[in-house]
Amino acid sequence: MRHFATTFLSAALALSTAASAQQLLRDDFAYAGPLTSNGWFAHSSGGQRTIVSFGDYAILSQGTGAGEDLSRGFPQLAATDSVYAAFRLNVPSGNAVNPASAGLYFIHFKDGTTGFRARTGVLAPASGGAFRLAIHADSANLGLGAAWPSDLAFDTDYLVVIGFDGALNRATLWVDPITAASPSIGHTGTLPTPFVTAIALRQSSEYTGSLRIDNLIVGRTFVDVAGAGRSYVTFGAGCSGSVGVPSNTASPLPRLGRTTTITIGNVTVPAIALLLVGTSNTFSPSFGPLPIDLTAFGAPGCSGRVSDDVTQFFALGFAGVPFDVAIPNDTYFMGLQLYTQALVFENVNPLGLVLSDAATFVIGG
Repeated sequence: MRHFATTFLSAALALSTAASAQQLLRDDFAYAGPLTSNGWFAHSSGGQRTIVSFGDYAILSQGTGAGEDLSRGFPQLAATDSVYAAFRLNVPSGNAVNPASAGLYFIHFKDGTTGFRARTGVLAPASGGAFRLAIHADSANLGLGAAWPSDLAFDTDYLVVIGFDGALNRATLWVDPITAASPSIGHTGTLPTPFVTAIALRQSSEYTGSLRIDNLIVGRTFVDVAGAGRSYVTFGAGCSGSVGVPSNTASPLPRLGRTTTITIGNVTVPAIALLLVGTSNTFSPSFGPLPIDLTAFGAPGCSGRVSDDVTQFFALGFAGVPFDVAIPNDTYFMGLQLYTQALVFENVNPLGLVLSDAATFVIGG
């Protein structure tokens, strides 16, 4: 039996504060209709193809005829400042990505006029995949910039992060990074650096197809837009039951709009467990400072390490019970840190329970 939680995690998130990211703007495209009705400005021709959202993501339609190019502003940065943007990219199948060697750029930073930087887009595939991503610090010709070393696939969500360092005049691109130290590509420009004031989305006639953009965030640092990295790491030991210490693991790592599966393993079955999701591992409103030693309560060697902000009972039907947690597809929760631990009811001590390892749960993009 699989256990699926959708509301209890949301409740835990509501109890917590958002990550302290200094975001310049964000758009989850959680509305239906033209982007120009939701904070965006058409800085180029409205043309025949209006950029719209379908309530979940924005569609950039490439093809013949004039296309709408949009931008959304934020406070002007100094010429030497850095700026970053993260977004979810999906290229639907059905149309080959076949731009000319110059490529198709579809997102970039801009100043108040025509100073474009960190132009990012697609190139034709190189080795049997669907397409490549590329970035150029200042030129429209992506083919002269830096290209991601491997082809990407259709109908697949990718977290793309781009950055522009005004002091170095350098643009950088990451695909599905965990942290800023993850693999990246970069290109250094030659034009004078502008005073960046906006992020822009572009449509063109360079090939026929579409691109889906979601969860767009702009900020001053990598962490502002992509978090400190998604992770699920044990920080404290549990206590032994009849078959050892119950484990606490999760896969895949927690990220926006995804389901991560928490598994409480190394247990006897059948049994009942109580999963705790807390906003603290130092203080519990119910029990005070953490960890709390349960020896005096009849569970020697056991310590409660997680605040009991949200709890969920579930049955252990077999060894290694999966508990599926749906993470909201909302950039508000980027970088949010929670804590988990399970109480497994087992008649091995007077209290009648043992505790699993405790883990830190960090949501990434």
